Amino acid sequence: MKNQKGVTLASLTIYVIVAGIVVILLAFLNANFFSQMSDLTSKTKVTNQYSRFMSFFINDLKSSDTVLEYSQSEIKFSNGSKYEIRKMEDENKYVIYRDSIKICENIVSKYFYIEDTDEYIHAPIFDYDHLTNTVTVALMFSSDTEGAQNAFETMQTYAVGKGY
Repeated sequence: MKNQKGVTLASLTIYVIVAGIVVILLAFLNANFFSQMSDLTSKTKVTNQYSRFMSFFINDLKSSDTVLEYSQSEIKFSNGSKYEIRKMEDENKYVIYRDSIKICENIVSKYFYIEDTDEYIHAPIFDYDHLTNTVTVALMFSSDTEGAQNAFETMQTYAVGKGY
């Protein structure tokens, strides 16, 4: 028999199948990579919002002696700093202003459970206790409208004038 060189139909079919599998695998890895990068970017934005708020808030807690005025959406310290939680007009999200300057956004509503009183509060809120001179902050930062994905929530109590 004579040895013929060339590509047979069977080997061509195998080459096409292997190339198709490689293309599908690369497409899957590419899509997974970009979705992970998108999640990472969203989480970074959320933690940046939280860090920005906390840096201002703790600094004002340390430099104040007491809280002058407060409600669930507003708190004013003795050093003159005032924080307001306002609802955004077009979405179910909130923003926080410090002395009329927006310092963070993408805060969503959430119910927080308080063990001491055995009740749920609807956040975002500020709460002040005159007896212990403490401020409780309940916030949930989110990068999406529902607030379920890429969210960071906090409910902490801070002593006014003592800081950390």
